[in-house]
Amino acid sequence: MKPGEVPQAYRASVAAIIVNKNKEFFLVQQPGFKSDEWDFVKGGMIQGEDEEDTLKREVEEELGGDFKYKTLRESVWKIIYPWPLEHQLKKGFRGQARVSFWILYKEGDIKVEEKELTATKWFKSEDIERVLVESGAKAQEVKIFLEDWKMILQEFAKDFEN
Repeated sequence: MKPGEVPQAYRASVAAIIVNKNKEFFLVQQPGFKSDEWDFVKGGMIQGEDEEDTLKREVEEELGGDFKYKTLRESVWKIIYPWPLEHQLKKGFRGQARVSFWILYKEGDIKVEEKELTATKWFKSEDIERVLVESGAKAQEVKIFLEDWKMILQEFAKDFEN
């Protein structure tokens, strides 16, 4: 890529939609986020990794090795989003294309990597739509996410029993 040239490709990335048995969602803030902006644990794929490798690496990097979870399945919720121009030029990609996986938190301490994340919080399921919209997700994307959440609750009902 020539200096000042806008990249055309999107970087492959993976997100962990982390939920617990209480049907709460674990969201994070990264450096540069606004105080009301939240997202899922996520990160870009490294050459040679597959999606599951990236998922495992990102969860361990951002939440520590004591974090125990069960991968339920890949989500139908996929997002492609552009980065600001300065970020595009710095990273060499137009933005990210994200595949998400549903993750059930099992146990273990969450040890946040402070250089990666500035805040974390568990959100009740009844608040997740509002939080995602306030964080910049498009209404149609949130609708797909919520429909997939309903399917997760049906498919994995036994995992959410107390």
